[in-house]
Amino acid sequence: MKIGFIGTGVMGTPMVQRLLAAGHQVTVWNRTPEKAQPLHAFGAEISLTLADVARDVDALMVVIENGTAVRQVLLAPELLAQLKPGQTVVDLSSIAPEDAQDIARQLATRNLFYVDAPISGGPDGAEAGTLAIMAGGDAQAIERLRPAMECMGRLTHVGPSGAGQTVKLLNQTISSTVIAAVSEVMLLVQRLGLDPVQFRAALTGGFADSKILQIHGKRMTERNFVPGGHVRTFLKDLNNAATIIAGQGLNFPVADLARSYFAELQATGHGESDIASIIAVTEARNP
Repeated sequence: MKIGFIGTGVMGTPMVQRLLAAGHQVTVWNRTPEKAQPLHAFGAEISLTLADVARDVDALMVVIENGTAVRQVLLAPELLAQLKPGQTVVDLSSIAPEDAQDIARQLATRNLFYVDAPISGGPDGAEAGTLAIMAGGDAQAIERLRPAMECMGRLTHVGPSGAGQTVKLLNQTISSTVIAAVSEVMLLVQRLGLDPVQFRAALTGGFADSKILQIHGKRMTERNFVPGGHVRTFLKDLNNAATIIAGQGLNFPVADLARSYFAELQATGHGESDIASIIAVTEARNP
């Protein structure tokens, strides 16, 4: 396939590399052009304009930071002018479900398909091609793109437009509670003088094991907070999830507590750090 790809950050770059390795032709565009340039060495064509990235492509993929940015890009007149009826736009970003539904409606007026397909698995999953991809939208459009999408991970069609984003927010809710618990346990491991490497190894394969324990538990011990997933974007997702929970009239104190950790991180200047930096809040609450 010939694919236009918008957004070459920590997630987009390895995803493009996976597509290229599978033999797809990929043209990339990034708001900061120098971030896209290294992909030229892997065979990507670098577009200097938003219009060019969508010219004569079979599908357009985008993975950028938030709903406002997604709207600015996908509804830009110069981009829309290049898209032809029947083409599919795949939004791999994490945005509010209502934003996804609204974008889908607007693109449908031009006879364009819109698939909201947020991802989970972090940069490691993007590099390995093991991302969880939660897709909402037209079933036939999703199936047409499955060969390309499955270069990057496991694709699941979860429902109509907006459903992908909803499932991603549920994913983030679970992840937030687990990483909060892991931060508390890793602090206890430290206070007890246990070996954190042996501790994680001992739990491997058991009910308490998880990627969060293995990856972020290691990051916590090493104080490695170089962002794979930023606190600010994670908190954005948790706030969107909280809106859904409140809209259902539900009271979820565990989710609220976990979200408070990330709100505190953001408020204390850790918005650009990796989400493993939650350990700093746990430590501050346990001097």
